[in-house]
Amino acid sequence: MAGHPEPKSPTVGKPEPSQTETGTVEPAPISVIAGNKSISNESLEAAWNDFANAMKTEDTCLFSILTAHTPVLEGETKIVFQITNPLQNEPLQKIQPRLLQHLKTTLDNGKTEIEIVLAEKNETDKAYTTEEKFAQMSRKNPSLMTLKQQFALDFE
Repeated sequence: MAGHPEPKSPTVGKPEPSQTETGTVEPAPISVIAGNKSISNESLEAAWNDFANAMKTEDTCLFSILTAHTPVLEGETKIVFQITNPLQNEPLQKIQPRLLQHLKTTLDNGKTEIEIVLAEKNETDKAYTTEEKFAQMSRKNPSLMTLKQQFALDFE
């Protein structure tokens, strides 16, 4: 009879660790970031800058993007970050999960979310594509549009 409990013990012991791993691993991170502290602009800016400074050694381009503008807190948990160039979106999307995790943990608010918004161009903003450059010049000098139409010009 002593031989039967020993095999049952390891068999029972094997499912318990996998259940424990599944049950314990998932709630542990959630409990760490599931706080509900209110977020202030000062704490948001400090946490954002901490992440940006950590990125400085890893990727200076991302550091520049993250420090170009200050994130804005909308409501209680929504963080809006404005970018000025669509090319900035791809690198931000790649690090967004890491950034969000950092902010949730640092700010102790599990409901924190990030929205990346492309700023609307002003006339004084730098034009990047040929279409943007032509549109900017033709606003200053409408006769350029006439020339483009007259000579059937297409900029590529």
